[in-house]
Amino acid sequence: MGLLDLVWKQVNKNYRLIKHHIGAPGNVDGEMPHPAADEINAGFMTPAQVDKLKYSTGEYKILQDGTDVAKLGPGNYYIVGSPTRPGGAAPLTNAFFYEVKQTGAFKSIEAVLAYNGKKYWLSTWGDKPNNGSDGWRKEIHEVTLFSGYMSSGYLTLPIDIDEFDGLRFEYKFEGDTICTSDVFQLKKASKYQLTAKYLTGDDAWARLGFMRLSFSSQYTFNIDSNVTLTTDFKGTVNKTSGTIAIARIIGLIGGQP
Repeated sequence: MGLLDLVWKQVNKNYRLIKHHIGAPGNVDGEMPHPAADEINAGFMTPAQVDKLKYSTGEYKILQDGTDVAKLGPGNYYIVGSPTRPGGAAPLTNAFFYEVKQTGAFKSIEAVLAYNGKKYWLSTWGDKPNNGSDGWRKEIHEVTLFSGYMSSGYLTLPIDIDEFDGLRFEYKFEGDTICTSDVFQLKKASKYQLTAKYLTGDDAWARLGFMRLSFSSQYTFNIDSNVTLTTDFKGTVNKTSGTIAIARIIGLIGGQP
């Protein structure tokens, strides 16, 4: 047999091994094939390596109901009824996608509520994780809907308020005092009030600011009134035009309730 014949034979054998060896039944030229790797069969990879490969590509492993995510190692999991979850025993906060990361004694758990996508995270240290809803923080996303200076009139927002869980109003009083007010459970035609207060230098007088606004549609709100009350705490109250001015309106996604 010539050299070229020997080379061709080896190339042909290697081709058949590559094509048929992995996961094939029987044998190829006396070589017993390995099964393809999965959660049960090791094959060319152990089941643990298969899991790591799946986790690295973002796949979630469905675990038995009631599995405690706080006791799991790094990975991605889908669990119903984990005793360690945001919301505790509340039935609507029951099914979560979890991503667990760990470095030494530090563990970070991210939980995404399956039915609406709201996201929470929990950090633990050592062997005493926070159980139930203790220690969970909700991830809140903010979208700026208005930035400017507004003390009267009406404003049309670029996005329907129904798209948000709440709104944050950042406003000024007396020209430079920054105040914030978060409003949730938004409803058309409901009225909301922004308030502020300022004590004079001798603390003998106080100025109180009140702005009332309401939504006439899911996009547009009106400033119905803007007044300032000045009082000496002894019965004297003077009413003047208000000095509250809205500086920013921010849409909140993931806030309460």
